[in-house]
Amino acid sequence: MTPSATSTMTDGQIDKAVANFRTLLEKHRNEFASDPTQRALGNPALHREQLGVLRKHIEAESNTIVRVVKVFRMRTPQAILDATGRTQYTDKEVVALVNF
Repeated sequence: MTPSATSTMTDGQIDKAVANFRTLLEKHRNEFASDPTQRALGNPALHREQLGVLRKHIEAESNTIVRVVKVFRMRTPQAILDATGRTQYTDKEVVALVNF
């Protein structure tokens, strides 16, 4: 599921998120040494984790969960559900009836 063009995050919201994080960092700058901070800022995992935290809060506010996944169209409906690794509250016989 992708948000419609009219409902996506705005530039103003991005600016506010950046400003909020900057204010927080400025407040706590004395708690971090420069060299390890520079190394951490170069770590792509940090960026993914920061985005993950924001995504978690946005999902909680919207009661919507969004995940981008690669689709293997040759999988059965049950194989698709199994690939998520999530707990399934489904009836396998009903899932078997799904036809794409």
